[in-house]
Amino acid sequence: MGDGDVPELLPVGVGVEGAGRSPRPGELAPQPPIRTPDGRPARLDDLLDDGFALLACRPLTPGEDRLARAVPARNLTVLPPGAACPGAENTSYAIDTTGALGS
Repeated sequence: MGDGDVPELLPVGVGVEGAGRSPRPGELAPQPPIRTPDGRPARLDDLLDDGFALLACRPLTPGEDRLARAVPARNLTVLPPGAACPGAENTSYAIDTTGALGS
């Protein structure tokens, strides 16, 4: 792989002009009310804390998960309203209760 190549494991739309949905990578995201895996209400910023964050709108594939864990950032998968988090102790998931982040 050359310096300008994009790794195969990148999710569709990452680093591609006009791809994906709003907000685009690097833009500010809305701050919807969310629920933690154990059902507590929270704000997205409160769960992410300081620093960089990688948000996903669906569970990551094993390859995407390995890539995400290699990035020095908080990784959080925000699922749509009505979805179930995989386990109450799994802090890498949250539920967007209003659908503000899209799907």
